[in-house]
Amino acid sequence: MALKINLIVTQTDLLYQQDTQCVVNLHNAGGTTLEVGIPPFDVTLPVVHVVNVQTGAEDVYRKKRQTSAIQHDPVSMAAGAAMDTYFNLQDIVPQLLPGYYDIKVAWEYNNGAELAESQVVRLRVSPTTPKNLHLVQAIGGQSGFAYGVWVNLPGDPEKPCTIVHSSFALMVNGQVADVVPLLDCGSAHLPIMSAPANGAALRSHWIAWIDGQNLHYTHVDGDSGVVAPRQSLPLPVTEDMDIVAPLHGSTKGDSGLPPEGGILLCHGTRGGAGFHLHSIRLELDNAQGMGATTLNGAKPVWIMSHVRSNEQYLATYAQQEGGELSLFLAPWPGSKSSLPDSSLLMKWTCSFLASGATIGAGDAILGAFLVWKTEDDAPRKLVLISWAVSPQNVVETTGELLIDWHPNTPVRDARVGVNDNGEPIALIKDDEGTWHVFDGDILQPVPGEFSKTKQPIEPGFLNGNAEPLLICGTIGYGFKIIQVDGSPLPIARLK
Repeated sequence: MALKINLIVTQTDLLYQQDTQCVVNLHNAGGTTLEVGIPPFDVTLPVVHVVNVQTGAEDVYRKKRQTSAIQHDPVSMAAGAAMDTYFNLQDIVPQLLPGYYDIKVAWEYNNGAELAESQVVRLRVSPTTPKNLHLVQAIGGQSGFAYGVWVNLPGDPEKPCTIVHSSFALMVNGQVADVVPLLDCGSAHLPIMSAPANGAALRSHWIAWIDGQNLHYTHVDGDSGVVAPRQSLPLPVTEDMDIVAPLHGSTKGDSGLPPEGGILLCHGTRGGAGFHLHSIRLELDNAQGMGATTLNGAKPVWIMSHVRSNEQYLATYAQQEGGELSLFLAPWPGSKSSLPDSSLLMKWTCSFLASGATIGAGDAILGAFLVWKTEDDAPRKLVLISWAVSPQNVVETTGELLIDWHPNTPVRDARVGVNDNGEPIALIKDDEGTWHVFDGDILQPVPGEFSKTKQPIEPGFLNGNAEPLLICGTIGYGFKIIQVDGSPLPIARLK
């Protein structure tokens, strides 16, 4: 055989939905010139053979040449010449279910008259069961592409849990991708990731979580896959401390180094007489406190961080006092701002259940509260209140949607999502553990296998601003992205 090929698989121990790069070394070991097709000019190469080690079933995969594609001549490969070609496994092979697989590649050459095959490489694909998912949009406030960080439960008590980074394409032909295991962790840890300033695109992320008396953080580069070593800081206090989501990740940075990041922390005080915000500037090996402030009232029932396109660092938060729900705006302590430490924006007579927010294209903060409202002696009503904070920090209620929910049925858990246009949806769990989705128009049970799920479930939107979607965790099979009627994401087929 004149053409010899060697297959190198960058990672052979994979999580379900994790991709890996493959390198194929082509070597003309004969004494004559060979005519060899080379991708991407010949998209039909390589041919990948996959054998399921447990069942013996073999499948063969190769890309099809489009009828409209430009034909390219093969490369003339002189005797003794060698070259490397690269491909990602999932570009050719569909996602492999958990199990063991033997793969090899085959390469046709000399106009298909001869065939060379590589050695066999064994892959292990491990099941993934996600917990504690945190999502951010890929572009500041507006995007049909989201990133997530979550804890993987390995299912094997001898193996540690792992913090995992992944992406979610909430669009036609979308899927879960860019699955990267980062660091070992505990099953109860709540990792939070960074988002860029509004309108800025960012594929690298800071990730932080609290473990006892320490704040841990790392950085992952979405392009190179490089994960920074875990760094740790002692917490200013160890009780009732939370990371405010999301962290901030700058798009600016020295070449070869992660860009600067930021963390906002929130903790209450004994007796509820006030609460504290702490801000931290993140750099590898050089995290520094930016500032701290004490604000009035009990620890918020909800708080979220926002960074506008002008690098204005803000937090919106809600406090419940009796039958009144109040919305406030605060700058990050130590950030450059002419705002007071805290500003009351608006009050509603209601009882808080859940909230969500995002930033629109014009830098307005767009949010929604899921609440119980009671008027006089009438039965309470479940209402979704949407609101907006303009770039000038003027707030208005933009809508109230009544949800067809029995007043005597408790709400055991809830999620609220807001799209790029400020339109909200809500996921609501009843007292029997059944999830329901309110899409802004009708309330319906979450379909099929996810109706009583105990895995992560989060709302999303097609292309960031269109039809509602559900991002659903599974046991052993990572995440599924479905429409609210249970159907998969729409598919556009190439002609």
